[in-house]
Amino acid sequence: MADSKERMYVISLKRDWQKTRRDGRANRSVNVIREYLEKHLKTDNIKISSKLNESLWKRGNSKPPAKVKVKVTESDDVFTVRLPDEVVIEKKEEKKSKVAGLKERAMAARTGGLGAALPAKEEPKQDKTKEKPKSEETKK
Repeated sequence: MADSKERMYVISLKRDWQKTRRDGRANRSVNVIREYLEKHLKTDNIKISSKLNESLWKRGNSKPPAKVKVKVTESDDVFTVRLPDEVVIEKKEEKKSKVAGLKERAMAARTGGLGAALPAKEEPKQDKTKEKPKSEETKK
């Protein structure tokens, strides 16, 4: 991802979402971000990150932020829009970390979570003097 280019934008949303109904403002904010970046980047291959979307919807549909600062990265002719402080995990690393996490959880389950082997389980002793269950007595 060293080939990617990064740009920062501060997008004013208030003047556009004030023109819409109160219950459609967050929807309009997402569209304003997309339209603004299509105009400035001259492309329609734009993906908005889930964290940015959550920040727009955090206070509900009727009270989105008035402006938002975003970081745009280009990778393989696709522009991804994120918050400036959002951490990016590459997909290959993410898959590896998921597999490693599953292996760690499986190992912890086997070892009791302490990293040491569990003692052998003892089977409970059965009392031989107990009576046979009724179902066996009725068969005779």
